[in-house]
Amino acid sequence: DSIMDDIIPLVHERLKKLGDLPEMVRFLFEPVRLEDAELLIPKKMDRESTLRVFPILRAFLDKFFELDEEGADALIRQMGEENGFKLGDLLMPLRTAVTCSRVSPPIFGVMHLLGREVVAARLDEAEALLKA
Repeated sequence: DSIMDDIIPLVHERLKKLGDLPEMVRFLFEPVRLEDAELLIPKKMDRESTLRVFPILRAFLDKFFELDEEGADALIRQMGEENGFKLGDLLMPLRTAVTCSRVSPPIFGVMHLLGREVVAARLDEAEALLKA
């Protein structure tokens, strides 16, 4: 069972041509660094409100690896509602922090492939970039 066996199901719907695959999954194989903090900020939010998302994302990450996809989806929706955020207000900064792109394969599958430590480190980097 290779990592490609895990990647292909995540990307097949978004993949138009095979040549697009390396760029689409580059963040899985090499360190990526987000240069533009603005990419982390959802529409209708600003830097300060986006920074308030990061503690929620960390709390989500603490439970994420114990859940299946349905459970993870329900949890992040609940955490958003409890804290006055829409689902996209949480998922967009999460996706961008983890993949350095606003477009990626399904983020929960990506998180499973990368693992807790990598996801946590990328959240830390993204938060630091927002605070800079």
